Amino acid sequence: MKNNPMPFPSRVLLLYYSFAEPRGQFGTSPSHIHGDHWQLEIAIRGNFFLKLAHETLQLEPGMMVLIPPGMRHEFHYPAECRAFVSVKFQLDELFNSLPFGVVRESPAANYFREEIVRLTRCAATRENNTILEYLLADLFELHFRSYENTGPELLRRIDELIFSAPGERASVKTIAARLGYSTVHLSRVTQRYCHVSLKQYIDRKIFVLACRHLIYSERTISEVAAELGFTDIFSFSRFFSRMNNGEPPSLFRLNPNRPRKNSLR
Repeated sequence: MKNNPMPFPSRVLLLYYSFAEPRGQFGTSPSHIHGDHWQLEIAIRGNFFLKLAHETLQLEPGMMVLIPPGMRHEFHYPAECRAFVSVKFQLDELFNSLPFGVVRESPAANYFREEIVRLTRCAATRENNTILEYLLADLFELHFRSYENTGPELLRRIDELIFSAPGERASVKTIAARLGYSTVHLSRVTQRYCHVSLKQYIDRKIFVLACRHLIYSERTISEVAAELGFTDIFSFSRFFSRMNNGEPPSLFRLNPNRPRKNSLR
């Protein structure tokens, strides 16, 4: 997939754009779905909250977020004085499954943001629309490439967070928050490279760590549970049994060399 070219500007169709500065208004937009187009939102002034794919993102000034077709979302505007840019555009259906979410900050991304904001404040002309389509294509390619190139590095950082936080239970939300990525994107990374969801990936890593503690340390099962961030030995035993085909940690410790299906190789 890395070698597939991103869409050329002719494949980007600009549908609508606006620079908005509503005053004295706040509230929540209706939850809705775009059936056939992408949406780019750029926060200019004030804070926004975007509920996207069952998680809430806080958009601070300067942040850009891409919303794909078919994704239910809603905006919450707590600030009375705010400004933002909305751009709606279409891509070939082939590209509708590409990563979405917050565009990573970089000098190139900042340049695209400034130019897009500048053009949306100008009069709509055919020339400006064409330039916007070129900018959207370049921004989309930059966003896609930045996500593509961080896959293995993200897996390494996820592992670090799981294995270097004694007494804290790793979870999908905490991992995503600390890495600054959406849970949806991280799950796509683990699915692509390891063929499991983010939750399954985290659970398997915790299971492997639990096995290591039970085999090589002299900690009690309660101490192992606390080390891995479980609230008590019972929740740890339920987790371990689920991951180990019904066998609890006490039996595993007695016979750790028995072949097991769920072990990560």
